[in-house]
Amino acid sequence: MTLNFPLVSMKTLAAACLTGSALMASQAMAQTTINLGYNGAPDPDKNAVHVFAENLKTLVEEKTDGDIQLRLFPNSTLGEEQERMEQTMSSPMLNIASFAGVSPIADEIFVSAIPFLFDDFEAARTFFDEGSYWEEVENVVKERAGIEMLAVVEEGGFLAFTNDEKPISHPDDFKGLRFRAMDPSQVALYESFGASGLAITHKSSAT
Repeated sequence: MTLNFPLVSMKTLAAACLTGSALMASQAMAQTTINLGYNGAPDPDKNAVHVFAENLKTLVEEKTDGDIQLRLFPNSTLGEEQERMEQTMSSPMLNIASFAGVSPIADEIFVSAIPFLFDDFEAARTFFDEGSYWEEVENVVKERAGIEMLAVVEEGGFLAFTNDEKPISHPDDFKGLRFRAMDPSQVALYESFGASGLAITHKSSAT
């Protein structure tokens, strides 16, 4: 099994904080507004990413006494993942990106999506929060794109593989099965286990 995590990335949050400090020092006291883009509808019952975005907005505004405001853009209204990553590289903004969204910058990220890698949630959270591998991924993304990766956010827990033919408890159990995949990397993963996969392109719906 693997965990499905989106990533929070930002083009130099420090720049926004420094801007806020400079404004306060000059008594301008104007609010700094930062856009936060992500996939999925603004529905807390169906979209865990939206719940995280709302909580982050509240936390940032409380910790800065309202000097920094987050403006939420759900449903990919700032563009699909690649577009948002490009915006994040060129302007101070926040973007919640999936593995597929970060992989054009650092395809090393897919190592952490290998099935059966973690025994439980605690092991996975330790890996992402404290592990040296993930620290190196953060360094690579910063070096290649100038983006700070702020956190790993658990979107939906463990990724479950289901089928109507047999139980799956070992990589060998994939042989002969067919699966839908979120991206080409998952197709390659299925094929490496002896299964086949069809990539389904994600399309966000505006509501």
